[in-house]
Parts: sequence; structure tokens; C-alpha cells
Amino acid sequence: MLRVAGSHMRLLQVLHQAHAVRLVLLVTALVGPACRSDDATRPDYYAEQQEVEKTVTHSSRAPAALAELRRRDEIFDQAARSKADFRAKLATLNADYNATPEQFSRLMAEYRAARQQTQRDILEASARLKRTVSPQEWKDLVAEESHTIRLELQRVIGEPVED
Repeated sequence: MLRVAGSHMRLLQVLHQAHAVRLVLLVTALVGPACRSDDATRPDYYAEQQEVEKTVTHSSRAPAALAELRRRDEIFDQAARSKADFRAKLATLNADYNATPEQFSRLMAEYRAARQQTQRDILEASARLKRTVSPQEWKDLVAEESHTIRLELQRVIGEPVED
């Protein structure tokens, strides 16, 4: 009986951790949508691209900024694949009656490490993008992105979000 109760408690802990993972991914998605693999169905990518094209008008900086934007999108693509892989592994592990808490812990640790690397990669991509544009262009791009994030937060939580 104690083993069953312990297993249920560990499952609750794992589910709680998975919920925290979803929250981190939601925040990441708000900064830049996580499902990036099909440009044809992604108006957000085209909006970002158009914003860069509109804001960064210097002939040498604009192509470099767009290249950095594409590199950042590749990071989001990888994050989406990693998330899908994690969910599949978690479902498989959860369906296995004989799965041990150590297996859940190992899976969570691997995914946490991958998320942390993604966060570092996103920060590096943002720094590279920032280095390709002028200070004023960066200020304009960030202001537009902040506005977009606020609108998305309002949509998600259903309440106005102040500056």
C-alpha cells in the first residue's frame, strides 16, 4: 500500500513539474511562437519579418537582421520538437506501470537541461540580432515586440495588460 501511495505521490510531483514546463514554454511562446516549422501557416513570422524590413532600412544591416531572425526561429523549431519528444516520452513512461521514479526524474532532468540550453540560445540569438541593428532600430523593434506580447497576454488571460 505504501508503494502505491508513494508512486501516486511521485506521479503528482511529475505532473506538477510537467505543468511548470508548460508554463515556461507558454512564456517562451509568447516571446516568439514555439511552433515555427511551417512558414506558410505562420503569419507571426511574416509580421516579424515585415517589422524588421520596415524598421531596419540600412542595406547591409537588414539582410543580417533577417538572417538572425531566421536563426532564432530555428531555435524555436528545435524547442517545439523537443517539447513534442518530451511529451511522447512522458506519455510512454506514464503508461508503463513498472516505470520507476528515477526514470521520471531522469526524463525531467534531461528536458530541463534542454530547456535551459534553449533559453541560453534564445538570449544569444537576441544579442546577435541586437548587434546587427542600430540602437534606434533596436528600440523600435523591441517596442513593437512588447506591444505584440502584451496583446497576446491579453488574449491568453482575457484581461487588459498594462505597460
